[in-house]
Amino acid sequence: MTFITPKAPRISRAEVHLKQALEKEGVRFTQQKIIRCGNGRHYCVDFYISQKYVIIEVDGLSHDYPGQQQKDRTKTRNLENAGYKVLRFRNEEIWHNLQNVVKTIKEVAAQKSSLIHQSEKSQRST
Repeated sequence: MTFITPKAPRISRAEVHLKQALEKEGVRFTQQKIIRCGNGRHYCVDFYISQKYVIIEVDGLSHDYPGQQQKDRTKTRNLENAGYKVLRFRNEEIWHNLQNVVKTIKEVAAQKSSLIHQSEKSQRST
């Protein structure tokens, strides 16, 4: 019997840099999380803030190729159709504008949280 073990995802230096900044800010997340969509697809995402349904993707040079760009658009569309908010940041943004990247993530997570609470309130009142 042959066992196949999945390859460990390769984590970029930009992802490590963002991870450290998010941890410092107290943002709770899971890294390299498998997310299953309702359409039978599943994706490994770079960061996932589960309580907020927010996904963060860090895009390096490999995401500049047209074939990869199409895969990224499909992945984002499928995840958003499943109810997640997807944020994409280039490596360069993380290296040169980390404070604004973290600020954007925290703002979107806060907005998504308020939308979730509003939805829960409206469901209770019906």
